[in-house]
Amino acid sequence: MQNIVVNYEYTNNLYKAKKWLNSLPDLFAADFEVASKYTNKEKDILKYSIDNYTNIPFADRRIWLQKYNSNGLSHPGLTCITHLSVAWSNTDAYVIICDASNIRQLIYYFLTTTNKTQIWHNSIYDFRHILFHTGTVPDKYIDTQLLAKCLINDANPLKDKIGLKELMEYAYGEWAISKDDFTLEEMWNKNTIKYAATDACATFMLYEDIQEEINKWKI
Repeated sequence: MQNIVVNYEYTNNLYKAKKWLNSLPDLFAADFEVASKYTNKEKDILKYSIDNYTNIPFADRRIWLQKYNSNGLSHPGLTCITHLSVAWSNTDAYVIICDASNIRQLIYYFLTTTNKTQIWHNSIYDFRHILFHTGTVPDKYIDTQLLAKCLINDANPLKDKIGLKELMEYAYGEWAISKDDFTLEEMWNKNTIKYAATDACATFMLYEDIQEEINKWKI
């Protein structure tokens, strides 16, 4: 089977991003990309301070270490979303590049107020950022990871893998990228943007695959 080709557009323009979000159909897939909110230069300064200022209070040193070691998987207070990707089919997506606070606020507001149904894979990861910044989470959503777990549940963990890349490799091939691409400096990297778009499209297609499987059970 030939890998699916994803068609996508991207922007950091606030007006265009708002227009895109409002144009989405009643069912769409979404995904965040997240990075440490500290640049590589800021981390170099932190590393210098950690190595050379040995008489600082332990609490301050611990904070420096947390900031220096932070990455996209760290606490939302140490990170920021860099991309929101949304897809309405298995081939079409928008990627909104979140390089300013006002565009992040637009995204959080849309996701927590829209009446449209959102499809996320592993919503626990993404929703913690929404909850941290807004105090609430989306109202109408579907988590394809939880649905996949219900269908693929197996006592053998080797047969129980429900990661998006593992489930959808058959359709999109291997699209994972290096963890070094998830930084503020790589926000505009074309590979990172394409990765984000593919995540959203793969999530949408996984939902369709799951619905097809569920329909087989209906009598």
